[in-house]
Amino acid sequence: MNVRSNYFALVLSFFFLLFVSISLRKIQLEKNKDLIIDKNIKKTNYYSLKSESCDKKFSIEEISEIAKFSVVEVNTMIGNGSGFVVSHHSNETLIVTNSHVVKGFLKVGINWTDGSKDVAEVVYDGGNTNNFNDLALLKIPYKKGKILKLFLGEINV
Repeated sequence: MNVRSNYFALVLSFFFLLFVSISLRKIQLEKNKDLIIDKNIKKTNYYSLKSESCDKKFSIEEISEIAKFSVVEVNTMIGNGSGFVVSHHSNETLIVTNSHVVKGFLKVGINWTDGSKDVAEVVYDGGNTNNFNDLALLKIPYKKGKILKLFLGEINV
């Protein structure tokens, strides 16, 4: 009888700790989701540039300011790399990184410029078998960060 009650107490304690840890994670996600949003980010004149001024040369300081809230550090248990926010879709944030950074992990850590941290799900991993599929797509379950706008146009050499 005593063994059964000890076993029952152990199982009950385990489920209680599991419930508490899940609840704390949800609280942490809610707390972090609004730390980096567009209204908190200093606007730069980069996004209001007209097409005729696309030849403007930016200093490293200007480029850093433009990308500050778009670039993230991606961490795994065996290494780290970088990534950047490419989309806010269906109240989620999508981040692109390299496949060799995520190395088959299903979840990775994200460090933001403001020091906050998140856990992202790897939703696509190209496999890194050649230079054309060394891409991975990460997802955070709410909008965060600023989309990095890339110019994909004609390059004059």
